[in-house]
Amino acid sequence: MEKKALLKTAVVRFMLVAAMVLGAALLPGSLLSVRAEAAQLPKAVNGTIKLTDAFTKEPVSTSYVDDKGASHTAQAIPLDAAMTTLGASNKEMWYVVPADTTLTYTGTITLAGTVNLILADGAVMNVGTETDRISGSGILGNEKNLTVYGQSNGENAGILKVYNNTINDANEYGIYMQNGSFIQNSGKVVADHMINGSSENYGGGIYCKNFTVNGGSLDAQSEGSNAVSVSDDITINGGSVTIRSTN
Repeated sequence: MEKKALLKTAVVRFMLVAAMVLGAALLPGSLLSVRAEAAQLPKAVNGTIKLTDAFTKEPVSTSYVDDKGASHTAQAIPLDAAMTTLGASNKEMWYVVPADTTLTYTGTITLAGTVNLILADGAVMNVGTETDRISGSGILGNEKNLTVYGQSNGENAGILKVYNNTINDANEYGIYMQNGSFIQNSGKVVADHMINGSSENYGGGIYCKNFTVNGGSLDAQSEGSNAVSVSDDITINGGSVTIRSTN
């Protein structure tokens, strides 16, 4: 009995630490390989542990407006500001900023796969703020795709605001999707970029290979550089798009 209790306690402690270190929503059934010194964990813990629902965020049914203005539902993982890596390699995943919630990120959000982001009505997702900007890229997704949805396109539509400074690298954009796509189907997006006074690099508001707006409102601006930079296709089928660059 004593040996079993020790093993159970060690496993629970390890999984709690693992969930904290990974800092992102872990999918039910995810496998985590473990190696531990005998002095740290019982020998039986070495190997592969299957993460249970107790250490994951369950998706919730969430409505969104698609590129044609029609309403649909998806199973989306609720976001919180501790989740700084979104998506998974070779997977398409859905996330939602819950209704009437304000999330403020103080560092870069990294996309690890294709991400669909739903902004529920009344939701505000700040990546940096006007007075405390992200130093570097706000949302970073090299060769990844980001699609933004709202639950509506009205005054109460959810909003994503990205505020960043270019510090060291010309590739530091508010939303940086090199060789990937930025698509907005609904909701509101603001990308606000400034160049640090001492920087000789430029960066900008949004950079992507393919840029598409089908609905919602987009306001991209840059002080001293390009508000939007696109290496391939620009498609605007609807919505409101404002792009401003100042020197």
